Amino acid sequence: MCRRWGVIALVMAAGWAQSAEKLVSTGSELEDALGSLTAGDENVLSDGDWNDLGIRFRGEGTKEKPIKLRSQTIGGAGLTGESWIRMYGRHLIVEGLVFERGSSDGADVIQFREDSDEPAALCRVTRCSIIDFNPPEGDKTSYRWVRMDGFSNRLDHCHFEGKSNYGATVVIDLRDRPNHHRIDHNHFGPRPPLNRNGGETIRIGDSRTSLRRSGSILEDNLFEQCDGEIEIISVKSCDKTRFGNAMAR
Repeated sequence: MCRRWGVIALVMAAGWAQSAEKLVSTGSELEDALGSLTAGDENVLSDGDWNDLGIRFRGEGTKEKPIKLRSQTIGGAGLTGESWIRMYGRHLIVEGLVFERGSSDGADVIQFREDSDEPAALCRVTRCSIIDFNPPEGDKTSYRWVRMDGFSNRLDHCHFEGKSNYGATVVIDLRDRPNHHRIDHNHFGPRPPLNRNGGETIRIGDSRTSLRRSGSILEDNLFEQCDGEIEIISVKSCDKTRFGNAMAR
């Protein structure tokens, strides 16, 4: 079943009310769920296709009671067409979503930020997938699949495969102090040659920020046939840790 709902804003504030799990399967149910969520609650997307779904996931959870946006079953909710997520606030978790059979209009697909003034902190994307989420053949639109901004965010146990357009698969933005992100236990599947610069699988910083500290950890990731360009991991920063990663042909 295909659902077209446009941009959905999830605004969730921390509170002391009893937490709840809310399963939504239509646009009206999703809208009804947005006004009463508190720290510890879960907003659950029912299995099936959610087409052209733009989600702004904003909230203030806590370490003990994070706010979740997840699929009913892991991989069951498919975000198709021109779909994307912006998550910003603190202690937010996105889990189990799959981006496939679609592309972006130029914006990054998953962003740990709304904009430069509203980054994410202590947020997590886990057990999600982005597969062949590219513009049509011949379209040179550039975008990244994941943009990590803010501080102490985590990307883990995800699967990425088939990125063919310009732009790193995952990029970490640097600020004026170490960001301490963690990228771990992900599978980066085949990425075809781009035949130009800009096809990195992971890029930390850029030429303007190369002397800034990152403090990010890249741990236990598998890179399989990541041939976008000569650099699989492009490090343009200081003070980062990389260990336990593996490459496969």
